[in-house]
Amino acid sequence: MLAPFPWRWPTSNTLLLISAVVLWIIIIVFSVIGPVPINNEVISWEIGRLPDDWEAKRSQWDVLNAVRVLLIGLAFVALVLSFRAPHLFGATC
Repeated sequence: MLAPFPWRWPTSNTLLLISAVVLWIIIIVFSVIGPVPINNEVISWEIGRLPDDWEAKRSQWDVLNAVRVLLIGLAFVALVLSFRAPHLFGATC
């Protein structure tokens, strides 16, 4: 349906936008596979009876969350750069 309409963004902007979208898909899948299962496990813990490996689980979650935050930052930068003003960077439509 959109095929007759030419894509008027510069190629670099389009690649950055596609990169942002792909990163968000990766972030969602990564979150569901990594930190979310740990969150679900922690919900069932009782303060008085923490599992023996609770510190290891916390450390694992911290690492996974740091990776997720880094990916979110990269996706945000890619999105912002994809909407930059083309004339400021010498790109033509």
